[in-house]
Amino acid sequence: MEFGQGNDLLLPDKRTPWCIPLPRLASWDVYTPLRKQLLRDNLISERQIRSRTCVVSTLDRTQITDTDWMDLSGMTSATISVEPAGREPFMLRIRYNGRMAGRFPDYARGFLYWHVPEDDPYGAELRLRCAESLEHFVRGHDLPTPSEERPWSLRLRGLAQQGASPLSGPLLAYLKEAGLTDESVIDILSKTTITHMRDLFLVRFHLHAVPVRLHTGSLSCRFVFYNMPWVGVYNGAALARLVVLDDTPTFILLGMRIVTLLNGSRTLSDGKASSGVVPPKEGQLVYRSFPQNKHGRLVVRSRIVQKSSKEGRVLMEIMKQSGDNVDTYREY
Repeated sequence: MEFGQGNDLLLPDKRTPWCIPLPRLASWDVYTPLRKQLLRDNLISERQIRSRTCVVSTLDRTQITDTDWMDLSGMTSATISVEPAGREPFMLRIRYNGRMAGRFPDYARGFLYWHVPEDDPYGAELRLRCAESLEHFVRGHDLPTPSEERPWSLRLRGLAQQGASPLSGPLLAYLKEAGLTDESVIDILSKTTITHMRDLFLVRFHLHAVPVRLHTGSLSCRFVFYNMPWVGVYNGAALARLVVLDDTPTFILLGMRIVTLLNGSRTLSDGKASSGVVPPKEGQLVYRSFPQNKHGRLVVRSRIVQKSSKEGRVLMEIMKQSGDNVDTYREY
Protein backbone atom coordinates (compact mmCIF):
# COMPACT_ATOMS: atom_id res chain seq x y z
CA MET A 1 0.00 0.00 0.00
CA GLU A 2 1.27 3.47 -0.88
CA PHE A 3 1.88 5.83 2.07
CA GLY A 4 -0.61 8.35 0.73
CA GLN A 5 -3.32 5.71 0.61
CA GLY A 6 -2.92 4.77 4.27
CA ASN A 7 -4.59 6.21 7.37
CA ASP A 8 -3.21 7.54 10.62
CA LEU A 9 -3.78 5.37 13.69
CA LEU A 10 -6.70 6.71 15.73
CA LEU A 11 -7.31 6.74 19.47
CA PRO A 12 -10.18 4.64 20.88
CA ASP A 13 -12.58 7.53 20.23
CA LYS A 14 -12.08 6.77 16.49
CA ARG A 15 -11.59 10.47 15.74
CA THR A 16 -8.34 11.69 17.29
CA PRO A 17 -5.04 10.66 15.63
CA TRP A 18 -2.56 8.91 17.92
CA CYS A 19 0.55 11.06 18.30
CA ILE A 20 3.49 12.11 20.44
CA PRO A 21 3.15 15.90 20.87
CA LEU A 22 6.23 17.99 20.13
CA PRO A 23 6.37 19.43 23.71
CA ARG A 24 6.65 15.86 25.02
CA LEU A 25 9.25 14.95 22.40
CA ALA A 26 11.24 18.04 23.31
CA SER A 27 11.32 17.56 27.07
CA TRP A 28 10.88 13.89 28.06
CA ASP A 29 14.13 11.92 28.50
CA VAL A 30 12.54 8.73 27.17
CA TYR A 31 12.28 10.37 23.74
CA THR A 32 15.94 11.45 23.54
CA PRO A 33 16.86 8.91 20.79
CA LEU A 34 13.84 9.88 18.71
CA ARG A 35 14.61 13.57 19.22
CA LYS A 36 18.19 13.07 17.99
CA GLN A 37 16.97 11.20 14.91
CA LEU A 38 14.48 13.94 14.03
CA LEU A 39 17.29 16.51 14.33
CA ARG A 40 19.60 14.44 12.11
CA ASP A 41 16.85 14.15 9.50
CA ASN A 42 16.22 17.93 9.67
CA LEU A 43 12.56 17.29 10.52
CA ILE A 44 12.81 19.61 13.51
CA SER A 45 15.32 22.29 14.52
CA GLU A 46 17.21 23.03 17.73
CA ARG A 47 15.18 26.21 18.06
CA GLN A 48 11.94 24.23 17.94
CA ILE A 49 13.27 21.94 20.66
CA ARG A 50 14.22 24.88 22.88
CA SER A 51 10.94 26.67 22.28
CA ARG A 52 8.86 23.62 23.21
CA THR A 53 10.78 22.83 26.39
CA CYS A 54 9.49 26.22 27.61
CA VAL A 55 12.52 27.30 29.62
CA VAL A 56 13.10 31.03 30.14
CA SER A 57 15.75 32.92 32.06
CA THR A 58 13.71 36.02 32.88
CA LEU A 59 10.33 37.73 32.63
CA ASP A 60 11.94 41.18 32.70
CA ARG A 61 11.44 42.88 29.33
CA THR A 62 14.84 44.59 29.60
CA GLN A 63 16.69 41.30 30.22
CA ILE A 64 15.06 39.00 27.63
CA THR A 65 17.29 37.29 25.06
CA ASP A 66 16.53 35.23 21.95
CA THR A 67 16.93 32.02 23.97
CA ASP A 68 13.75 32.97 25.87
CA TRP A 69 11.65 32.59 22.71
CA MET A 70 8.97 29.90 22.98
CA ASP A 71 6.31 28.27 20.83
CA LEU A 72 2.97 27.65 22.57
CA SER A 73 0.94 27.11 19.40
CA GLY A 74 -1.57 24.29 19.61
CA MET A 75 -1.17 23.75 23.36
CA THR A 76 -4.08 23.93 25.79
CA SER A 77 -1.65 24.56 28.65
CA ALA A 78 2.07 24.80 29.23
CA THR A 79 4.42 24.44 32.17
CA ILE A 80 7.13 27.08 31.97
CA SER A 81 10.42 26.61 33.80
CA VAL A 82 11.66 30.04 34.91
CA GLU A 83 15.38 29.78 35.65
CA PRO A 84 16.73 33.25 36.55
CA ALA A 85 20.48 33.59 37.08
CA GLY A 86 21.40 33.49 40.75
CA ARG A 87 17.85 32.77 41.88
CA GLU A 88 15.84 29.67 42.68
CA PRO A 89 14.12 28.29 39.54
CA PHE A 90 10.38 27.69 39.66
CA MET A 91 7.61 26.28 37.51
CA LEU A 92 4.82 28.42 36.06
CA ARG A 93 1.72 26.76 34.64
CA ILE A 94 -0.38 28.73 32.16
CA ARG A 95 -3.54 28.06 30.17
CA TYR A 96 -4.90 29.92 27.17
CA ASN A 97 -8.59 29.86 28.03
CA GLY A 98 -8.82 29.51 31.79
CA ARG A 99 -10.74 26.37 32.70
CA MET A 100 -11.84 25.82 29.10
CA ALA A 101 -9.92 23.52 26.76
CA GLY A 102 -9.09 26.13 24.13
CA ARG A 103 -5.70 25.84 22.44
CA PHE A 104 -3.13 28.57 21.98
CA PRO A 105 -3.46 29.86 18.39
CA ASP A 106 -0.93 29.14 15.65
CA TYR A 107 0.72 32.54 16.10
CA ALA A 108 1.32 32.07 19.87
CA ARG A 109 5.09 32.20 19.43
CA GLY A 110 7.26 34.75 21.15
CA PHE A 111 8.33 35.99 24.57
CA LEU A 112 6.67 35.93 27.98
CA TYR A 113 7.25 39.28 29.69
CA TRP A 114 6.02 41.29 32.67
CA HIS A 115 3.99 44.31 31.56
CA VAL A 116 3.44 47.30 33.84
CA PRO A 117 1.14 50.02 32.43
CA GLU A 118 2.46 53.54 32.70
CA ASP A 119 1.56 55.10 36.07
CA ASP A 120 -0.44 52.02 37.09
CA PRO A 121 1.57 49.42 39.07
CA TYR A 122 -1.72 47.76 40.11
CA GLY A 123 -2.49 46.81 36.51
CA ALA A 124 0.70 44.79 36.00
CA GLU A 125 0.38 41.42 34.27
CA LEU A 126 2.26 38.66 32.47
CA ARG A 127 1.78 38.76 28.69
CA LEU A 128 3.06 36.93 25.60
CA ARG A 129 4.56 39.18 22.92
CA CYS A 130 4.08 37.44 19.57
CA ALA A 131 7.31 37.98 17.64
CA GLU A 132 9.62 35.67 15.69
CA SER A 133 12.75 37.13 17.28
CA LEU A 134 13.83 39.68 19.85
CA GLU A 135 14.64 42.04 16.98
CA HIS A 136 10.93 42.09 16.12
CA PHE A 137 9.71 42.47 19.73
CA VAL A 138 8.70 46.12 19.38
CA ARG A 139 6.89 45.49 16.10
CA GLY A 140 5.13 42.43 17.50
CA HIS A 141 1.77 42.31 19.24
CA ASP A 142 0.56 40.87 22.52
CA LEU A 143 -1.37 37.62 22.29
CA PRO A 144 -5.12 38.40 22.64
CA THR A 145 -7.66 36.41 24.64
CA PRO A 146 -9.98 34.07 22.68
CA SER A 147 -12.58 36.86 22.54
CA GLU A 148 -9.86 39.29 21.38
CA GLU A 149 -11.22 41.91 23.78
CA ARG A 150 -7.91 42.40 25.59
CA PRO A 151 -4.42 40.88 25.80
CA TRP A 152 -4.13 37.38 27.23
CA SER A 153 -2.46 37.66 30.64
CA LEU A 154 -1.88 36.53 34.18
CA ARG A 155 -2.84 39.57 36.24
CA LEU A 156 -0.96 40.64 39.34
CA ARG A 157 -4.35 41.29 40.94
CA GLY A 158 -5.33 37.63 40.64
CA LEU A 159 -1.92 36.42 41.80
CA ALA A 160 -2.06 38.68 44.87
CA GLN A 161 -5.51 37.40 45.80
CA GLN A 162 -4.23 33.80 45.65
CA GLY A 163 -1.45 34.72 48.08
CA ALA A 164 1.27 32.19 48.81
CA SER A 165 -0.42 29.33 46.97
CA PRO A 166 1.76 26.78 45.13
CA LEU A 167 0.72 28.37 41.82
CA SER A 168 1.23 32.05 42.62
CA GLY A 169 3.69 32.10 45.54
CA PRO A 170 6.92 31.36 43.61
CA LEU A 171 6.00 33.82 40.84
CA LEU A 172 5.22 36.59 43.34
CA ALA A 173 8.51 35.95 45.15
CA TYR A 174 10.41 36.18 41.85
CA LEU A 175 8.65 39.39 40.80
CA LYS A 176 9.62 41.04 44.10
CA GLU A 177 13.23 39.82 43.96
CA ALA A 178 13.56 41.00 40.35
CA GLY A 179 12.17 44.44 41.21
CA LEU A 180 9.17 44.01 38.90
CA THR A 181 6.70 44.71 41.73
CA ASP A 182 6.87 45.28 45.48
CA GLU A 183 5.20 44.03 48.64
CA SER A 184 3.07 47.15 49.12
CA VAL A 185 1.43 46.76 45.69
CA ILE A 186 0.73 43.06 46.32
CA ASP A 187 -0.70 43.83 49.77
CA ILE A 188 -3.04 46.48 48.36
CA LEU A 189 -4.23 44.21 45.54
CA SER A 190 -5.00 41.48 48.08
CA LYS A 191 -7.53 43.77 49.80
CA THR A 192 -10.65 42.39 48.13
CA THR A 193 -12.96 41.26 50.93
CA ILE A 194 -14.95 43.35 53.41
CA THR A 195 -15.44 41.66 56.79
CA HIS A 196 -15.76 44.92 58.78
CA MET A 197 -17.22 48.26 57.72
CA ARG A 198 -13.83 49.92 58.19
CA ASP A 199 -12.04 47.52 55.84
CA LEU A 200 -10.46 49.13 52.78
CA PHE A 201 -10.61 48.12 49.11
CA LEU A 202 -8.84 49.27 45.97
CA VAL A 203 -10.31 51.82 43.55
CA ARG A 204 -8.49 52.39 40.24
CA PHE A 205 -9.59 55.64 38.63
CA HIS A 206 -9.46 54.52 34.99
CA LEU A 207 -11.85 51.57 35.47
CA HIS A 208 -15.61 51.77 34.94
CA ALA A 209 -16.50 49.37 37.76
CA VAL A 210 -15.39 48.68 41.34
CA PRO A 211 -16.21 45.17 42.62
CA VAL A 212 -16.76 44.71 46.35
CA ARG A 213 -16.90 41.32 48.08
CA LEU A 214 -18.56 40.94 51.49
CA HIS A 215 -17.89 38.01 53.79
CA THR A 216 -19.00 37.07 57.29
CA GLY A 217 -19.12 33.59 58.77
CA SER A 218 -20.46 31.23 56.12
CA LEU A 219 -22.08 34.06 54.15
CA SER A 220 -20.46 35.90 51.25
CA CYS A 221 -21.58 37.92 48.25
CA ARG A 222 -20.29 40.31 45.63
CA PHE A 223 -21.67 43.48 44.12
CA VAL A 224 -20.32 46.20 41.86
CA PHE A 225 -20.33 50.00 41.78
CA TYR A 226 -20.69 50.84 38.08
CA ASN A 227 -20.09 54.01 36.04
CA MET A 228 -17.25 55.40 38.10
CA PRO A 229 -16.76 59.12 37.37
CA TRP A 230 -13.03 59.35 36.60
CA VAL A 231 -12.77 57.11 33.51
CA GLY A 232 -10.99 58.96 30.71
CA VAL A 233 -10.31 61.94 32.97
CA TYR A 234 -8.05 60.80 35.82
CA ASN A 235 -5.47 58.09 36.31
CA GLY A 236 -4.25 56.73 39.62
CA ALA A 237 -5.61 54.67 42.48
CA ALA A 238 -6.86 54.93 46.04
CA LEU A 239 -8.03 52.90 49.00
CA ALA A 240 -11.68 53.44 49.87
CA ARG A 241 -14.27 52.14 52.30
CA LEU A 242 -18.02 51.70 52.28
CA VAL A 243 -20.23 54.48 53.60
CA VAL A 244 -23.83 54.06 54.78
CA LEU A 245 -25.66 56.96 53.15
CA ASP A 246 -29.10 55.87 54.34
CA ASP A 247 -30.55 52.98 56.35
CA THR A 248 -34.29 52.47 55.79
CA PRO A 249 -36.63 49.64 56.85
CA THR A 250 -36.30 48.01 53.41
CA PHE A 251 -32.89 48.96 51.99
CA ILE A 252 -29.44 50.32 52.74
CA LEU A 253 -27.94 52.99 50.49
CA LEU A 254 -24.17 52.59 50.16
CA GLY A 255 -21.53 54.96 48.90
CA MET A 256 -17.73 55.08 48.92
CA ARG A 257 -15.26 57.36 50.65
CA ILE A 258 -11.69 57.87 49.46
CA VAL A 259 -9.42 57.19 52.45
CA THR A 260 -5.90 57.16 50.97
CA LEU A 261 -4.63 58.31 47.57
CA LEU A 262 -2.00 55.72 46.66
CA ASN A 263 -0.07 57.32 43.83
CA GLY A 264 -1.93 60.56 43.39
CA SER A 265 -4.56 61.47 40.83
CA ARG A 266 -3.39 62.66 37.44
CA THR A 267 -5.41 64.13 34.63
CA LEU A 268 -5.18 62.41 31.26
CA SER A 269 -4.69 63.72 27.69
CA ASP A 270 -4.35 67.51 27.75
CA GLY A 271 -4.25 67.66 31.54
CA LYS A 272 -7.59 69.47 31.78
CA ALA A 273 -10.16 67.84 34.02
CA SER A 274 -13.78 67.78 32.90
CA SER A 275 -15.87 70.47 34.57
CA GLY A 276 -18.44 67.80 35.46
CA VAL A 277 -16.05 65.63 37.48
CA VAL A 278 -15.10 66.11 41.12
CA PRO A 279 -11.40 65.13 41.51
CA PRO A 280 -10.64 62.27 43.92
CA LYS A 281 -9.65 63.61 47.31
CA GLU A 282 -8.84 61.96 50.62
CA GLY A 283 -11.79 62.00 53.03
CA GLN A 284 -14.26 62.83 50.25
CA LEU A 285 -17.20 60.78 49.01
CA VAL A 286 -17.25 59.55 45.41
CA TYR A 287 -19.61 61.66 43.31
CA ARG A 288 -21.24 61.09 39.94
CA SER A 289 -19.65 62.30 36.70
CA PHE A 290 -22.12 65.17 36.48
CA PRO A 291 -22.56 65.69 40.18
CA GLN A 292 -25.01 68.56 40.55
CA ASN A 293 -28.78 68.03 40.71
CA LYS A 294 -31.34 70.70 39.86
CA HIS A 295 -30.81 72.28 43.27
CA GLY A 296 -27.07 72.60 42.67
CA ARG A 297 -26.17 69.89 45.19
CA LEU A 298 -23.56 67.22 44.69
CA VAL A 299 -24.95 63.75 43.94
CA VAL A 300 -23.09 60.83 45.52
CA ARG A 301 -22.26 57.68 43.55
CA SER A 302 -24.40 55.12 45.38
CA ARG A 303 -25.82 51.61 45.31
CA ILE A 304 -29.06 50.33 46.82
CA VAL A 305 -28.87 47.03 48.71
CA GLN A 306 -32.24 45.50 49.50
CA LYS A 307 -32.33 44.10 53.03
CA SER A 308 -34.34 41.08 51.87
CA SER A 309 -31.59 40.06 49.39
CA LYS A 310 -28.56 37.90 50.11
CA GLU A 311 -26.37 40.98 49.77
CA GLY A 312 -28.56 42.76 52.30
CA ARG A 313 -28.34 39.95 54.84
CA VAL A 314 -24.56 39.79 54.57
CA LEU A 315 -24.23 43.57 54.79
CA MET A 316 -26.50 43.84 57.84
CA GLU A 317 -24.51 41.14 59.64
CA ILE A 318 -21.23 42.97 58.93
CA MET A 319 -22.77 46.26 60.12
CA LYS A 320 -23.98 44.53 63.30
CA GLN A 321 -20.51 43.14 64.01
CA SER A 322 -18.94 46.55 63.30
CA GLY A 323 -21.10 48.19 66.00
CA ASP A 324 -20.69 51.95 66.10
CA ASN A 325 -17.58 51.78 63.93
CA VAL A 326 -19.51 52.41 60.70
CA ASP A 327 -18.81 55.32 58.35
CA THR A 328 -21.98 57.32 57.73
CA TYR A 329 -22.81 60.22 55.42
CA ARG A 330 -20.71 63.20 56.43
CA GLU A 331 -17.80 65.18 54.98
CA TYR A 332 -14.54 65.47 56.89
